[in-house]
Amino acid sequence: AVVIDEAWAMWAIMLSTPPVVSSGPMAAVAFVLFRAFDVVKPPPLRWVSRAPGGWGIMLDDLGAAAYTILILYGLAVTSHK
Repeated sequence: AVVIDEAWAMWAIMLSTPPVVSSGPMAAVAFVLFRAFDVVKPPPLRWVSRAPGGWGIMLDDLGAAAYTILILYGLAVTSHK
């Protein structure tokens, strides 16, 4: 199976979040959040996934990554004292 879109999205998540997120248990949380957003496809990801060719596949994963990054930043900000 081709998983380059998931790998690309996870790299985007790990490179776009604070270092504390990129290691240990938070990396697992990031992966679970990303997969949840990728499977559920909240708006507008379902619409984006309909783009022609391979664009929809790549763009919906980047959208899921963006949602994940927002949640992780929110967790980092609210849990950091």
